[in-house]
Amino acid sequence: YTINGEYLIVVNAKCTLTLNSNTNTKIKIKSLSEVSVVSDKGKIDNKWESISLDGDSCVELVFIKDLSCWVVTSSDGLKES
Repeated sequence: YTINGEYLIVVNAKCTLTLNSNTNTKIKIKSLSEVSVVSDKGKIDNKWESISLDGDSCVELVFIKDLSCWVVTSSDGLKES
């Protein structure tokens, strides 16, 4: 699924979410199951191609235009992929 302007996404089935810097500059993701989050531009935090969330995790990401990438601003249960 590619995000499309949502403020918050709650995921209750295993999936891959693609961030969309054309429609969002900030997104909160609450995972109730396994989720892989993929950036549409650059690497997340200039480090990761994707991040994995376990069930019962939450992460907030913000797109930073000057860096041309998404950064993690808040997380709970984030695992490097």
